[in-house]
Amino acid sequence: MAKKPISKNPQKSVVEEVKEDIAEEPVVEKSDDGFTVFVSTEPENGTWNMQISGKIYRGFWDGKGTRVNWRIDNAVADRVKDHMHFKNGRIVKA
Repeated sequence: MAKKPISKNPQKSVVEEVKEDIAEEPVVEKSDDGFTVFVSTEPENGTWNMQISGKIYRGFWDGKGTRVNWRIDNAVADRVKDHMHFKNGRIVKA
């Protein structure tokens, strides 16, 4: 069984903490340009790519260089929910 990310504040979930971090950083913004942003919930050692519907999406660092972000086409963004890292909570929708 996959372990759940640990929240630094027991009153908040990890997802809430990540969304607060994202709100502070102008680098990771949602836009209406046809993309949905996903972000890792825990600090990562390196960036990594995701393949969704046959297309590879390059992971890139957030402004602090700790979490990985992906800009996924809106047309296939719902398919990310089937990815194992989304199911186990390692990545969330920004």
